[in-house]
Amino acid sequence: MVFNFAAGTTIPVAFLLSTLACMAQKPQNDELAKPINMGVPEAMLEAGNRGAIDLVPLLREHVTDPRQPRYSWTGRWDTPEASQLALAKLGQKMQQQQIACELAYGNLAEQSLAFEKIGYVGGWFAITHLAAFLADSQYNSRFLPEPGMPPTDDTVGTRQQVAIRTLDAMFLLGAPRPGTEDPFLAVPRRSKEWLRYIDIHRGELTKLLPADESAADSEDYCENYLASLKNRPDSYDIGEDDGTVSVVTIEQRGFGDSQGNAIFNGRNVPIRSWTDSSVTVELPSHATGKLEIVKANSKAIAIVIHAD
Repeated sequence: MVFNFAAGTTIPVAFLLSTLACMAQKPQNDELAKPINMGVPEAMLEAGNRGAIDLVPLLREHVTDPRQPRYSWTGRWDTPEASQLALAKLGQKMQQQQIACELAYGNLAEQSLAFEKIGYVGGWFAITHLAAFLADSQYNSRFLPEPGMPPTDDTVGTRQQVAIRTLDAMFLLGAPRPGTEDPFLAVPRRSKEWLRYIDIHRGELTKLLPADESAADSEDYCENYLASLKNRPDSYDIGEDDGTVSVVTIEQRGFGDSQGNAIFNGRNVPIRSWTDSSVTVELPSHATGKLEIVKANSKAIAIVIHAD
């Protein structure tokens, strides 16, 4: 159907309705501009929820705002995090890739937080990255700490369990739903149900925005991005300490399967175990300093160790 506005001029109905919808939404989006300029996280998240593409330039102005340790402020997200989330939800490639890096290569605290981030972003972007944690494996059975916090005895569940919980919260049409059994005991069954659902409905799911066109998690890019972050949470766990030696484990993906070296304050230290996602070393008891995990390809990952 078309409308005739003048001799020889026609406008398709679909185009007209789309234009009217944008005109109606713009005044509402304008209401968010001032609080976004002021750095209000809630306004940024609302812009993402509304699909307010016209506010992308304002949101970008806050991606480099100073970051603060999570324990030093109140609220779920600080300003640069909220800006990152809104931009990712609005389909911006760089912010999508950053979140993909945090989920795939971040330390335990960063990864736990990234599950919450990807749950907000949603779409096929979230589904395809969450699917990577559904398979039964030792890696996916690792328990995660509270989001953004160093490892403690308090956990939010295994990677596999958190992935299922995040997918459940998306309320996808026809998706498997939790039953009445204990959530932890139900993980093996529910992970298979989700994998089967994603495989069967892939055609429809890939159309859910934001898509996953560009959120590749290149190891080199991710290492550089994560190393650039300020005020990162501690990424190590101190196990036994006999007063002379502390056994320290660092967990994050990307160490490689071939063992490299470990250097603490400029000196080589013994390595107890090495896998792609976990390295355990022996350090002097109660020592503070810089630990470098040097991979087989000579690239190093640096971690600052704090004495108790």
